Amino acid sequence: MIHYPFILCLAASSTQANQIVDHLKLENFSKNHISTLLVDQSQNYERGGAENLKTSESELEGPWRYIAGTGERIKSGAGFFIAAGPIIPIMNHAKIGMAFGGVCSGLIRMGIPLIEAKNYEEKILKGNILLSVEIRKSAEIYRAKNIFKDAEAFNIFAMGA
Repeated sequence: MIHYPFILCLAASSTQANQIVDHLKLENFSKNHISTLLVDQSQNYERGGAENLKTSESELEGPWRYIAGTGERIKSGAGFFIAAGPIIPIMNHAKIGMAFGGVCSGLIRMGIPLIEAKNYEEKILKGNILLSVEIRKSAEIYRAKNIFKDAEAFNIFAMGA
């Protein structure tokens, strides 16, 4: 489980995700507390090959460069994903031996209810981008929610806040 409360949302495009991360950055959210997860649509790996490959900075654009410098390519039962930030170890741990897809299992490990987790996984598999922010101060929950709403993100969900 994540040790801190968090808020997450879905962005419909990389442009929208960039906008959200830029606003989080302007509001002084630490890059170490922001995560992102998306389907890896590149062809820079062999299908069925290595499960976890570090992605180079040149492969990552926008929010992923700010968040982690490099992300990690994760293989789950549902395919390949790119993750950046604190969500990486959660997704890596969840992909092994779980009944649901790796994304759904990881979200359940974060404390998200099963129905919500399945909904997020389905939307991520359709190309939406998950963004998550760990909340360290109570005022951050409102600031993050407002940033998500202003950017017209959807499926905004707060856990433990």
